[in-house]
Amino acid sequence: MRKYNKNFIRKSLTVCLIASLILPGIPVKTYAEQSTVSQNDPDNRTEIIYINSVEDLIDLAKKCHADDWSTDKTVELTQDILLSSEFTSIPVFDGYFKGNGHTIFGYQYGGDGYVTGFFRYVGKNGLVDGLKLAGSIRTPASAKVTGSIAGINYGMIKNCTYSGTIKSDSETGGIVVVNESSGTVLNCVNNGEILGYYFTGGIAGKNYGILQDCTNKGTVNNTKEWVTEDDERSPDLLSGLRDDQTSVKLQSGTDTGGIVGMSKGFVRGCTNEGVVGYEHVGYNVGGIAGRQAGGVENCKNQGKVLGRKDVGGIVGQMEPYIAITDENTITNSVNALHASINSAIDDADETNESLTRDMNELKYY
Repeated sequence: MRKYNKNFIRKSLTVCLIASLILPGIPVKTYAEQSTVSQNDPDNRTEIIYINSVEDLIDLAKKCHADDWSTDKTVELTQDILLSSEFTSIPVFDGYFKGNGHTIFGYQYGGDGYVTGFFRYVGKNGLVDGLKLAGSIRTPASAKVTGSIAGINYGMIKNCTYSGTIKSDSETGGIVVVNESSGTVLNCVNNGEILGYYFTGGIAGKNYGILQDCTNKGTVNNTKEWVTEDDERSPDLLSGLRDDQTSVKLQSGTDTGGIVGMSKGFVRGCTNEGVVGYEHVGYNVGGIAGRQAGGVENCKNQGKVLGRKDVGGIVGQMEPYIAITDENTITNSVNALHASINSAIDDADETNESLTRDMNELKYY
C-alpha cells in the first residue's frame, strides 16, 4: 500500500511541474525565439489611402469600426496635421499606417471608452511606422487604459514618438498601454510627462510581448500634483483592476517604470533618461521596469529613480521566471522533484514510526 502511495505522489507532482512550465501565463520560449520581428509585411497590402487633412483622418476613423476593414490597406500620411475636436480616435487598425516622420498635433482624448489611444486597438496584422504624435491627454475615471499611439497593441509599433502629457486614473503608457504577447514595440521614443496610478510606464503600462530599442526621455509620476492626488487615494485599497483577468487589490502608485510598469514579456536594448517616481511615494518603482516576471536584457537607466518600497535602478521588483532552454530542463527539474519527493516520503516514514511508538506507549499508560 505504501508503494502505491509513493508512486501516486511522484506521478501527480511530476504532472503539476510539467503543467506549470507550459501554462500560457509563463513565457516558455527563449528570447531569441520570441524576438523575430517578421510579421506585418507591408508588401501584402493591396490598397493605398493617402491622408492629407484632418477630414481624411475623421473619414478613416469612421471606416475602421470594422475589425478587418483595414487589414489589406496601406494608409500613408503625407503631411503634418493639426487635429480638430471632431476627431477622437481610430477604433481598430489592422493595416499598415505609414507616418513618414510627419507629426499629428493637438491630440486630445474626447471619448468615453475603456481604452484610449490614437489607435484604440492595433490588430495582429497591424503595423504603425514613423508616426509622431503631440498632444495633451487627460481621461475620465471611466477610462482604464490610457496611451498615446495605441491603447492595446497586438501587432507592431515602430519608429514612433510622443510629445506632451498623459494623465490617467489607471493603466498608463507613453506609447502603448498594453502590449500583448503577439505585440512588438520597436525603436519608439516618449518625450512626454506621464502620470498614472497603476501600471505606468514611459513606453508601456503592461508588456506581455517585446519592447525593443525604445527610449523614455520624459518624467513618470514625478509631480507634486500626482503626489497630492495619490495621498487622497492612499487610505483605501482599490479593487477590480485587470491583471491577467484576476481581481486584485493595489495601493495607488504601484508598478511604475521608466520603460514599462509591469512586464511579463521581454525588454531589450531600452534606455530611460527621465526621472521616475517621487520621493517616499509609490511601490515597485524601477528605471526600466517597475515589476517584471519576464526578461530584461542590455537595458540602461540614466535617470533618477524615487519611491517608497521596492525601488531599483533597473527593476523595482523581480518575480520568478522559468524559461525552457533545451529538452534537458524538464528532465533535470523532474529528477530534482523526484529527489525531493523521496526525501519527503522518507521523513514521513520516520515520523509515522515515531508516532506509532508514541501511541503504543500512550495506550500502555
